[in-house]
Amino acid sequence: MKRVPVYCCVLLLVLILFGCSRSEEADDHIELEALPSLTVGMMGAVDAAPFYYALHQGYFIEEGVDV
Repeated sequence: MKRVPVYCCVLLLVLILFGCSRSEEADDHIELEALPSLTVGMMGAVDAAPFYYALHQGYFIEEGVDV
């Protein structure tokens, strides 16, 4: 009966160690994908100025989005 908590702790440790590891296949897949595309429709108004500023400064490309 005293071994049950020990088995639970070992099982939890194994699950945590394998769950937090990264596979090399997933990293290769991410690099091969194209940037996600975002289509934005805006009217020429003053409140759209931050969007155009970010587009001009290249903030969307830094974040990995093709606008």
